[in-house]
Amino acid sequence: MAGNGAQAAKAVFAAFQPLRGKPNFFEVARNLPNFGVGSKIKRNAWEGDNCYWTVTKIHPDKDGRHGKAWGVLTWAGAAQEKQSKIPGTLKRIWSPLSNTPFVAVPERVEPASSQPAEPTEPAEPSN
Repeated sequence: MAGNGAQAAKAVFAAFQPLRGKPNFFEVARNLPNFGVGSKIKRNAWEGDNCYWTVTKIHPDKDGRHGKAWGVLTWAGAAQEKQSKIPGTLKRIWSPLSNTPFVAVPERVEPASSQPAEPTEPAEPSN
């Protein structure tokens, strides 16, 4: 019986494996100018370039992979009148619109330590 549970768990895990390499909303936005504000981002399942979110405000967490985002939804070429919170931002189903500029951003590098350098030996007095 225990083998059946393990096989079922493996099958469920395998079903989600293809999603691992795809970016969530914030991973897409952090590679765009101004962290995606003003950019057009769409769900991968939306066909064509006439359905997308125009990002108006974004509050990313420190890790750059989570947070909250707001925008104006354009559906079938018609934009909504006001901004709303973008749902499903953590799902791995997002990509920039084909004509959106993409800027490669290096991974976050920790700043150098602010500790002073180790003291060096004093120079010999010249007498």
